Amino acid sequence: AILAKGVILGQRTWFAITSRIEGTFLVTVFTSGMSSGVHSRTADEDAAEVALWGGETMVLDGHQEFTIRELFASKHESRYVLLVSTIAALNSALLGYDVSIMSAALVFIRREFQMDDVCEELVSGILNAAAILGALLGGLSMNAHGRKHVIALACAFAGIGSVLSGAAMGIKSLLLARAILGLGIGSVVMAVPVYIAEVVPLRMRGCLVSLTEVAISVGVFIGFFAGWSIGLTSMTWKWRLMVGVGALPALLNLMLLQALPESPRWMMMRFGPKLAEERFAESGAPAELIREILGSKAQQEELDDAAGWREMLRPTPGLRLSLLVGLGIAVQQQMSGIEAVMYYTPMMLQRAGVRSENAQLFLMLGMGLTKLVATLWSGAIIDRVGRRPLLVGGSVGIALCYLVMSASYLSGWLLACVGSFHAFVACYAMSLGPVAWVTISEVFPTRIRAQCVAMAVAINRATSAACVLCFLSLADVMTPAGLFFLLSIGSTGAAVFFYALLPETRGRSLEEVEQQFAALALCAARREAGEV
Repeated sequence: AILAKGVILGQRTWFAITSRIEGTFLVTVFTSGMSSGVHSRTADEDAAEVALWGGETMVLDGHQEFTIRELFASKHESRYVLLVSTIAALNSALLGYDVSIMSAALVFIRREFQMDDVCEELVSGILNAAAILGALLGGLSMNAHGRKHVIALACAFAGIGSVLSGAAMGIKSLLLARAILGLGIGSVVMAVPVYIAEVVPLRMRGCLVSLTEVAISVGVFIGFFAGWSIGLTSMTWKWRLMVGVGALPALLNLMLLQALPESPRWMMMRFGPKLAEERFAESGAPAELIREILGSKAQQEELDDAAGWREMLRPTPGLRLSLLVGLGIAVQQQMSGIEAVMYYTPMMLQRAGVRSENAQLFLMLGMGLTKLVATLWSGAIIDRVGRRPLLVGGSVGIALCYLVMSASYLSGWLLACVGSFHAFVACYAMSLGPVAWVTISEVFPTRIRAQCVAMAVAINRATSAACVLCFLSLADVMTPAGLFFLLSIGSTGAAVFFYALLPETRGRSLEEVEQQFAALALCAARREAGEV
């Protein structure tokens, strides 16, 4: 909270110092192909650019500022969007459950199958490798078949993969089962934030899209709790029960999805505003929500101009900026090392001096609870504090936690090591965890949002797979202290990236966000023309 406040208070002063540097960098990256001409910047353009970057003078375009209390108001609209968003977000718990339960299950799988570090990395990482394909296939299918149907198919794959994982009789069959599970999880992670962003009012979008990360945190906590409680039993097939139970939430989600409407924005894009309004109303959506989501003439015109992957290959300057920001956030979220740390927490705690398996699983349970509480707090304030301050402040906090981890491994101070693990999880859950998915779901144009988010999730899963596949090997080569110091440097770079390139999107509709990126690219082009 202190870091976020500091970022807000320092924005105005720092902007005055760095605006010229930022503008020059943006010009070199985003303005190829734009017509140039000598243009002098005016005071109005300077003020507009400050607003684009989320300075204190930003106007919320007449929209009422959202507070968390509004979600629990008695209004029909609030109840409806909370219910729809919660049911949709629950699908993301599948990823959280797998990360945490595999962290516990690997303790027993390693012993039964006599696995070394490389084999353990392969078992953990193949899910993310398969999730890359799942995200891309989901992106290809979403515009043709709808957001809801892709989520349903993904749940089916996840359930089948969980059952097969629990029944695996060897490493090869376990790898195949986890690949099937990865296909489903990749599609879920890609589709859920897009669906929620398209079905809720803009003033609630940040809070409700962050439910995706809340659900992941719930899955993490349930997985850690299941791993700890099952680990205390004397069963010989502990890990099979741990991973096989993952089919139950997949089945439950598949049943709950039947109560959800299809995305109204997708319906408008495919079938026009009239049918979209009729179908959305049939689902019980209140009239004021229908008017807010489907009533924009500019939005209807944009959706009529449907595009595909080809637009991403030859993007406009505004889309080019959106792609760099969105894909960059997807990379930075996993470069933080969160999933690798969560997968291998027992091994890292053992190297720090925690020898008891039960103690390792209990400490992991505490990390799961910390992540859940911190994610809930972040979701409650994201629409008031903004995306940019949370991402910058959280990245700085993660870098500091990694420095403490590195020092604790060098000094052998176990308490500092355990505390820094919990603090790292808290910093991630308050920033990169929920805010990254919120921002990724906002920054791309509606007509190609499915393809852009699919690419972002694919890159996100690829980055996670790379981190998971080499984490233990790097810890052996560099020592844990050296590895965590390297991660600290990476998190510092993430903070610089977010501050230099990410404009604030709080309080803007999805269509206004697209215009925001286009205007920012135009400001950079005009600045370059004026300096020639």
